Amino acid sequence: MSAVTARTFTIRQATRRFVFIVEGVSSGGREAVITIGGKPVAVVMDYRKFAGRRTVFLPAMRRAIGRQMRSSRRYFDGGGRGLTIRQVLGR
Repeated sequence: MSAVTARTFTIRQATRRFVFIVEGVSSGGREAVITIGGKPVAVVMDYRKFAGRRTVFLPAMRRAIGRQMRSSRRYFDGGGRGLTIRQVLGR
């Protein structure tokens, strides 16, 4: 998604104009970025574009997760220790 082509709506605007936003996106319009407090929190985009990006994104995420799991396994198998719940929560 290009920041130049996306339309931006506040959450209040998006709530009032949701049907308009979805119809615009689905008819080949630009993506819509929804913001809360000026920060982007969601994107409304055409499903075909989403599906195309998903086929690229998901395999990359699976590879990254697999690498992290192998690295963690080596660490713990080598005697590494993690934190207890109490250490994580500070109790």
